[in-house]
Amino acid sequence: MEKNVRKILFAMIDDGGEKTDKYYTGNQIKEFTGLSPIEINDAVSLMYSQNLVEWIQGLGTAPYEFSSVRPNYLGRNAYDMIKSEEKEDHEVDGINQNLVFISYSSEDSLLAGRVKKVLEENGLEAFLAHQDIEKSEKWSPMVESKLEECGCLLAIITDNFGNRWWTNQEVGFAMGATKRIFPIFLTKPDRNSMGFLPDFQGANRVNEDNLEKKALEIAQTILVMRNEGKLLLFEEE
Repeated sequence: MEKNVRKILFAMIDDGGEKTDKYYTGNQIKEFTGLSPIEINDAVSLMYSQNLVEWIQGLGTAPYEFSSVRPNYLGRNAYDMIKSEEKEDHEVDGINQNLVFISYSSEDSLLAGRVKKVLEENGLEAFLAHQDIEKSEKWSPMVESKLEECGCLLAIITDNFGNRWWTNQEVGFAMGATKRIFPIFLTKPDRNSMGFLPDFQGANRVNEDNLEKKALEIAQTILVMRNEGKLLLFEEE
């Protein structure tokens, strides 16, 4: 599937969830994907020609060639098929190398959401508890399940991180299971409050302005390791 088609289709379905009747404007798609209007027009036209979406055309929608668009059942079937194939391609002994577990303090949920978006836009899956656990579900079993399934853990380190017992437990679980850990430091690394985390190779000197850039660098590192079969071969240096 053409890269921009995949990006737009996945962005709409991941955002809409079970709301199959939800339409998206060109500006919304641009916000989700970061694509230009020309790239969006080309990709949406291609999806329409392949009968993957329904669109509404109207006046006053420039620079877009459509008023709004939504994935149809064929688009959702294509989404499900791609997700299934990707999981099978990257699954080893029950571990999904494509899945990144995001560990964060609840005070930093907006920062974590921005990181999740970057990871998913680049072909990875990202588990973010406050977004991915339904309100009716129990948190602990789902968190433990995703920790076991994930290929690696990404920790968003702020001054809030070390003060939360669950973040320390998540990192400890990942270390015990020999998962790779990628910290994003939005505060100065400190062994007294962060334990072993400063020892791991990650992103330093991160702030709210360069967060997406640093998250992209980590996403690219994960993808390279995954594709080279090195993500699960964790050895402490």
